[in-house]
Amino acid sequence: MSKLLKVAMAVTAVFALLMQPVSASDKSTKFKVTLVSVELIENNHVGNEWLTKAYVNGKEAQKNKSITLSLKSTDSIICRRAG
Repeated sequence: MSKLLKVAMAVTAVFALLMQPVSASDKSTKFKVTLVSVELIENNHVGNEWLTKAYVNGKEAQKNKSITLSLKSTDSIICRRAG
């Protein structure tokens, strides 16, 4: 398994474990998602200027900042990284 894939899986796991309900209603529920840490496991390429971004349902996640999602029971949470 590549190191980059391991980083992506770790970020996804952090998001999944830290989701907390903010409030509830009949049609949707609000969740607060916070990215608490990011770690570059390995850099086998030339250069030292790396940028990696994480997104939750299309919203950019920033370290130690929360994203609030309003989701219905049929909605999905999609975590992805770009970088």
